[in-house]
Amino acid sequence: VGPEVRVGLLVERSVEWVVGMLAVLKAGGAFVPVDVTLPALRVGELLEESSVARVLTSQRFSGLVPNPHTPVILMDTDAVRIAKQPRTRPAKTVSPESMAYVLFTSGSTGKPKGVMVRHGGLANMARAVAEAHGVKPEDRVLQFASPGFDASVAEVFSTLAAGASVCLAPREALLPGGALEGTVKQFGATVATLTPTVLGQVEDGGLEGIRTLISAGEAVPPALVRKWSEGRRMLNGYGPTEVTVCASVAALTSERVTVGKPLGNVRLYVLDEGQRPVGVGVVGELYVGGAGLARGYLGQPGLTAERFIPDGFSGEAGSRLYRTGDLVRWGEDGQVEYVGRRDGQVKVRGMRLEVGEIEGVLGTHPGVKQAAVVAKKEATGTKLWAYVVGDVEAGALREWLRERLPEHMVPAMYGTLEALPLTSSGKVDRAKLPALTADATPRTHAFVPPTTELERSLTALWQEVLGVERVGLEDRFFDLGGNSLTLVQLHSRMRGLLKVEVPLAELFQYSSIAALVARVRDRSEPAEAPDEAAVEEEFAQRRARAGQRRKVRQQVEAPSQEDADE
Repeated sequence: VGPEVRVGLLVERSVEWVVGMLAVLKAGGAFVPVDVTLPALRVGELLEESSVARVLTSQRFSGLVPNPHTPVILMDTDAVRIAKQPRTRPAKTVSPESMAYVLFTSGSTGKPKGVMVRHGGLANMARAVAEAHGVKPEDRVLQFASPGFDASVAEVFSTLAAGASVCLAPREALLPGGALEGTVKQFGATVATLTPTVLGQVEDGGLEGIRTLISAGEAVPPALVRKWSEGRRMLNGYGPTEVTVCASVAALTSERVTVGKPLGNVRLYVLDEGQRPVGVGVVGELYVGGAGLARGYLGQPGLTAERFIPDGFSGEAGSRLYRTGDLVRWGEDGQVEYVGRRDGQVKVRGMRLEVGEIEGVLGTHPGVKQAAVVAKKEATGTKLWAYVVGDVEAGALREWLRERLPEHMVPAMYGTLEALPLTSSGKVDRAKLPALTADATPRTHAFVPPTTELERSLTALWQEVLGVERVGLEDRFFDLGGNSLTLVQLHSRMRGLLKVEVPLAELFQYSSIAALVARVRDRSEPAEAPDEAAVEEEFAQRRARAGQRRKVRQQVEAPSQEDADE
């Protein structure tokens, strides 16, 4: 392994994962992190697209490597052989322009695109983020982001640059709710970066001990700032993968939420359509320059030239700017205020994606002639709606996508149309696509109504968590638009309202009410059916609170399709 050699890193969140990243960098190469929780087809696609020379993994995940000829190093079973390697510094020449890692983001063409991040960008980000977050050697920084998400790189390397400690926990210990709160307490974590979606599911007092809280990944509502900024420092981080994770940071107050000012050695420009600077308060597109810029997209020189353009403002030979696609404006105090997006890029649960990639995968199904995907904001969060022209059931489309895409890219609802509405220019007219609901999505089975007190109580709870009007005993949680985050909400409310003690892992397994009720009854201490009047009163109160939250969200959120990203 040496400069420009790419090494796949197929390891779950662990010490070995951190060691793997450092080892590849020390050897002069570039690591390609791949989340082991992705579908096998997606893992194979990312490893093939990046043309890795070898893969660092463990025995458990070695079967996910698609090419049998790719050299594989097993970090667990090969530990003895690895320990015998020389401890001397490798004689490798690495420059700031050398590739440090390749991280894949969603692509509008139906394929993910690999962002090639430079060693110089990584080094600058690590120091600048540690300074902006105020991380000290005595701090314990929670590592929360998925290993395939660029925020994980910032969490690890900024912490190590500051001489602080990285707190590593398995995925299930970081699920919002009691698991996350217990992990924070167990580690004594003092710094954490969480998305607003996650913060909205943490109970009051659940982040006790966190002195610096960074919100990132999506726009944070002022209500959450009021809740979590009291007694601690709260920051907002902004920056796409193409500028090495983070470009700017803002100190948050409930009166005003911005994406802030640039990090050290980073430049921000707000330009009009002619790429001319605009005045204070005038909306323009955000361009980022400076040390954090990536080299471009792996194997896509045309797209690289389109998004990374010459910098006509810096005066430095060869300097470039990255076109973010984010619409912003300057505030009077020199901070950047986010307005919206100018393209088809959206954010779901804090993760950036292109609806075109989902449409492309839908189009590969033999029963689909055309497809369109839109993102819609609902009371329970942003959800993806899919529309297809063709003869195929919603359940079949879900399974097709689940085998090929990450969970957050699988639409919650599906509609079948005779034809997609078009604009006068022949493009899909997304504004004319009909509204969808989980209730309107065709079921693959007959509706079975609840009959017992326990079934009715669980059905009512599902309806509240999922935001649907009708739930049958055979309906699957994920088929009604549920995801891992809403499942955590369900788990918490089941225990608090219905006094049902079911491990979270079993909710993934028993994903229909019929299966769940059978499982509860099989347990040694079956659940006690709640008082129906008490349940109705509690649900009425929760619906009222949900309505209040919805009004607040409508008042504070920008009228764009999606939010700012990190």
